[in-house]
This record gives sequence, C-alpha cells and structure tokens, in this order.
Amino acid sequence: MTNEKELSGHIQDSIAFLAITSTNFLKLVRNFVNTELFSSDVVHIVMRACYKYFDLTKEAPGDHICDIIADEIKAVPESKRELVMLFLDRVSQMREPNVEYVTSKLNEFVKSRTFQMAAVEFVKLIDHKRFTEAELLMYNALKSGVHSLNVGCEYFTDFSTMYKHEVDASLTAMGLAHFDCYKKFKRSELGIILGGYKGKKSFALHHIGIQSLLRGLSVLHVSHENSLEICEQRYDRMIGSLVDEKDRDIAVPVRYYDHTSEKVEIVMKKRPCVSDVNERKKARATLRRFGGRLIIKKFPMGSCDMRNLETYLDHLEQFAGFVPDVLLNDYPDIQKPLDSSKQSRDQLNESYIYHKRLADERNILVVVPSQATRAAIRAKRITMKDFAEDVRKLANCDWTIAVCQTDVQASSGLGSLYIVASREGVMDVGCGIVFNLETGHFATDSFPLRSGVLVAEEEDSDTGKDQ
Repeated sequence: MTNEKELSGHIQDSIAFLAITSTNFLKLVRNFVNTELFSSDVVHIVMRACYKYFDLTKEAPGDHICDIIADEIKAVPESKRELVMLFLDRVSQMREPNVEYVTSKLNEFVKSRTFQMAAVEFVKLIDHKRFTEAELLMYNALKSGVHSLNVGCEYFTDFSTMYKHEVDASLTAMGLAHFDCYKKFKRSELGIILGGYKGKKSFALHHIGIQSLLRGLSVLHVSHENSLEICEQRYDRMIGSLVDEKDRDIAVPVRYYDHTSEKVEIVMKKRPCVSDVNERKKARATLRRFGGRLIIKKFPMGSCDMRNLETYLDHLEQFAGFVPDVLLNDYPDIQKPLDSSKQSRDQLNESYIYHKRLADERNILVVVPSQATRAAIRAKRITMKDFAEDVRKLANCDWTIAVCQTDVQASSGLGSLYIVASREGVMDVGCGIVFNLETGHFATDSFPLRSGVLVAEEEDSDTGKDQ
C-alpha cells in the first residue's frame, strides 16, 4: 500500500543531513520517528546508525558517521553498501537545510504513514472483535508525529527564544546601508513593495532577489506580467551592469551620491549591452559562485491561482530538489482569483492571506509588489492610505516598503524607500536612494533623509517656485 504523502528526495536528504549533524534534531525525532517508516533502505540504514550513536553518546555522529555506517552495513549486499556511501557523499555536500520546513514535512509524513499502517491493523482487529485494542491503536496513531511541533512554548520552562536576539536572525536585506539599519528581512515574513504605476516595484523585487543570491540563498521568482526574457535580462543586467541597448559598449550616465556635498555626480561610462551573450554568461558565472540557486517561472497572466502556485512549489521540491528560501511573486493583484464569485477586494484579501500562510508553513520569506493608488504616483511620501483595491493587504503582511519618487527626484535619478508598516521594528522611516536603471540597477547607493527633503536641488527648486 503506497503512501500519498511520500517524502521528496530533497527532504529525505535533508533529514539525513540533520540526523548526522544536529544533536537537537535527533533529540526532537528520536522517540517519534521510526526508521521503518522510511521507504528508502538507504535512509533507513543512515537513520538507524544515527539513532544508535545518539543512544550511546546523546550527540549527533557528525564526522564519525562513516565509521558508524561501516559497521552498520557489514551485513548488507555490496551493491547496497555502495549506494549508502554515495548517499553520504551527496549529503555531505549539501548546505544546511531549512530546519523548520524539513521538520514540518517530516511530521506530516510520520502522521500519514503511521495512520496508514494503523488503518490496516485496525481492520484486522475489528474483524476479530478486539474493539478495545483497535480503539487504543487508532488513538496512538492520531497522536503520532513530532510532538514538539504541536506543544507550543511552555512559558515557565522554555527559555530558548530569549536568546534569539543575540543572533542575527535576518535572512536577507536590501543591501543599502541607510535602509538596512532600520529593516532586514526574516523567514516566515510576507513583505509588500508598494508603488504607483510603473513605480519600479518589479525592479525592487529583482533587487531583493540579487541580494538574496549574494547571500547564497535559493530564490524562486514567479512572474505573471513580465516575460521570462525580461526577467532573465534584468538579473543579468543587475549583476553585470549591462545596458539595454542594441549597440555594444555605449557610454551611459552612471550616478553616484557624494555624501560630502550631498549632490548627485554623474560619470559617463562605457558598458556592454544585454545582447552580448558572453557578458551575460559572465554575469551569471559571477553570481553562481555565491552558492545560491535561482529559478524563474513565467505564468500566463490570469492563469495561475495560489493553489496552482503551491502545487508548483511541491513539484519543484519533488522533482528538482529545489526548496526556495525566498519567493518573489510578481504579482498577486493580477493572479487568477481563488474564488471568482467573490468581489475583487475579497479575492485579493484571500490571496494575501494565502501568501502569508505559505510564508509561515514553509518558513520562507515571501515578497510581492502591490499597486498604490493613482494619487501616489510621483508622491514624495506613500502612506498606508495609498493601498489600491483593499487596505486589508496591510493587515496580512509583516512589512510594507514604499518606493517613492517626485518629478524633481526623477530628473536627478533619485528616489526614496519608506517603511510604511512593520510588525517588528520602526515605521515611518526610510532613506534616499540612487537609481541607475540605465545599467539595470534599482538602487546603487543610499543616503539619510533630512526633514523629508531628499537633495539640495529639490529644496532649491521648491524655494524657487515660492519666489
């Protein structure tokens, strides 16, 4: 009898990795996860060896795993020994997995497999009219799983979360000094990039993708609007400083912010164009060295709802061994609704709640762009009141960052980022940023805001109007 909730290859590898390297993980699963539940003989052997070592030492085997496995596989056929050693070699090259997500998937698997096995035995007991034993069997099956997931925080005895502030829990950031001092991004968060029409929201999403890849993270970028070609080119341009022109090596203005004079300096530089295949390959090779992975998926507009997106995530995990740390979804406002019979604002609210659930359940960072009202176009400051369609988006997210740019700022290639809302940390703060869209960069520098005035040129311009 097969189990509908089989563990993917990536999750099985991750379980083995954690059993080998993490004492805390073994403490969590030792008494609740029977090695007989794993359909893979190799995983069964590795987990059994880790359990034996843990029972003796109360520690994970770590570097001793090969010695332990050597004893464990003496009695198995030679062909299976080779498979075990190849498995260990593959696992040893993994980077540390998303522990909370792996544990969650393991918990689902244990519950499903235990209940399935108990159901077969339950029928036999009922046939023999052994009702008390049958009742006890199903009671224990329903309690199966990694119990600590369901207990919650024992307030008077569990002090583990008190020490989290001593460790930087951030996953990624904007990579801008004057913004990162206010806000960094964590797992299980739903973030919104808010802006007007053509307000550089998608560029901001790509920028977060690049910053995450520079930190060695796995990124899934989903587009419902821009084509796959545009998305690829934007990543190539951002990392390679490529221009979006047909001619090769043309001179383009590159802006710098002089923090002493508080003025924008422009230098004309020759840069390769995005049609140069070798330069694009070079850019990707540079980014690949940091160890992250990037998958870009384009769905036809209006064809993909949140259930389809979740199915796609499961498909990537099952068949590509890809579990993202960061999901960039561009963008929910134009996705196919979950229930087309509802009003549009209720459809959006349902979609954003679904996004937050994905962030929580998969322990990943989810970032989406969202449309601001027409009044917010070219506004110096975008606020909570400027959410288009449904302000409940604000209640469903963990933070909202607004991309703002006035006409005067646009002429200088400047803009600003504001923290409109945040469950943790400060709000109503931000910084100025320097755009270099000619070379594909959303923001290349940041600087502090002074009383809401970005640059001296804007202040002078406003003064001149009054005169």
